[in-house]
Amino acid sequence: MGTFVGMDPAAIRRLASLLGGSADQLDSISVTIQRLVSDAVSQWEGPECQDFVASWEGEHRLGLQQAGASVRLLSVTAETNAEDQDRTSSEGGFFAGVVDAVKDAAAAAAVAAATAAARSDVIVPTIADLPASGPPRAGSPGQNATWWNELSDAEKAAVLKFHPEWVGNLDGVPGSVRDQANRALLPQYRDELEQQLADARARGDDDQAEIIQNKLDGLDSVEEVLALGDRQLLTLDISGEEQLKAAVAIGNVDTADHIAVFTPGLTTTVEDSLKGYDKDMLELRATMDGELDLAGRDESTAVVSWLGYEAPQLNTDVLDPGFDGSSASVANDDLARAGGDDLAGFYNGLDAMRRDDAHITALGHSYGSTTLGFALQQGTGVDDAVFFGSPGLGTDNLADLGLSEGHAFNMEASSDEVGDAGQFGADPDNIPGIDRLSTSSSEVDGVELSESEWHSEYLMDQSTPQHNMAVVAVGADHDRLVQTNELDLGLPGSLANHAVEAGRDGAVWAGDKVEDGGRWVGDKISDGWNKVTGG
Repeated sequence: MGTFVGMDPAAIRRLASLLGGSADQLDSISVTIQRLVSDAVSQWEGPECQDFVASWEGEHRLGLQQAGASVRLLSVTAETNAEDQDRTSSEGGFFAGVVDAVKDAAAAAAVAAATAAARSDVIVPTIADLPASGPPRAGSPGQNATWWNELSDAEKAAVLKFHPEWVGNLDGVPGSVRDQANRALLPQYRDELEQQLADARARGDDDQAEIIQNKLDGLDSVEEVLALGDRQLLTLDISGEEQLKAAVAIGNVDTADHIAVFTPGLTTTVEDSLKGYDKDMLELRATMDGELDLAGRDESTAVVSWLGYEAPQLNTDVLDPGFDGSSASVANDDLARAGGDDLAGFYNGLDAMRRDDAHITALGHSYGSTTLGFALQQGTGVDDAVFFGSPGLGTDNLADLGLSEGHAFNMEASSDEVGDAGQFGADPDNIPGIDRLSTSSSEVDGVELSESEWHSEYLMDQSTPQHNMAVVAVGADHDRLVQTNELDLGLPGSLANHAVEAGRDGAVWAGDKVEDGGRWVGDKISDGWNKVTGG
């Protein structure tokens, strides 16, 4: 490997821009040809038509998509290396990674293209290989799993080639299948949204144009996260009324021994939130793996950022309780109930697709904990749940959640008032059977863990809440948990925290007064003794 001094980051960025433009051109060519094929097929029938479509779908379209994806990966790699070079150049360091990374990516692209070409001659199915029927209409995750498992290999391959939309979001089929299907659908969804955007702008519908543009930005975020590697795209849905929906796993949910699924809350969107939560989940997974290593357990993990519902947003209706039928407010539970239906299906799908029994932990923050609460009430394969910053779970009874004592936990930061609102049921801190975990600073195994004080800080790396989530998510001994040491005052969490602090301040004040009084009494006794003795 060579070394290079002072490589020009601007030149690397120009390369990244050029590669990105080339990837866009390949995507555009694929979309244009797809439109021409569709137009031709609408006026053409028979075996020759079927062979023509099979050839396009099975060979050429796949090749274009893989080429576009490979070039886009090169673009992302170059941009990342430009940022690295900015840092190393400012330090006077050496940088050789960009050249090697580009060479490696180019080699990988060549291998992928050669593999696709070879595969297209051997195992690419034809339309005739499609199963007689698609997945069961409104089927349960268990029914969907049965349908998929009963297909032949050729039928499964045909579904992925010709109808990936059947399985991309189908709860009960393997995560690797959903990932492959959703990745194949990305260019198609982008084309559909681009056309919708053009139509909205043509009719002067600025509000709808903004919604569609946000969805397109969301697709960009999805692709950026996928480019990081070791990701599975488990959900991709552009049909939301106002938001793109997506779920991305780090690791392999088909084989992991432990799976943690995180559901966020208010203001969450794919375009603005996915990359940040993906980073949070990556850090949480590292902490989970550390717990397993410490215990000498040779087990695997996967984590999921589930943005598969339309979370409430900050707008003029954010606190509207929805008495007029509105459902997009954080002040009512309509979005949580709707999201809970989908989240329950997702959890049951994780359970149904596995022949073995994975340990599944549900993580819910803020309004996402309410969504999780409604999901759990429908019966899921969830083993443990951790709620944090929760305004309520939609119930005051642990049994309604399908969880037993020792398997449900709540964390409420000292300055987080959201958990005191009781908007959607009792404060989880006060539900019998739910254990309270600490968010204060702590020391574990000689490592200082930071406090999470505010509503948005629970997922901070190297924090006490993150440690607690990791312990629960891998089923570690509960003596590894950092429990809250606050008194049970029968008050909401943050109010109890303030009461405890006030009590401590009062105790200090009283102690000072007692000490002062003791000195005064001692002085008086001393003065009297001196008068008696003449001292």
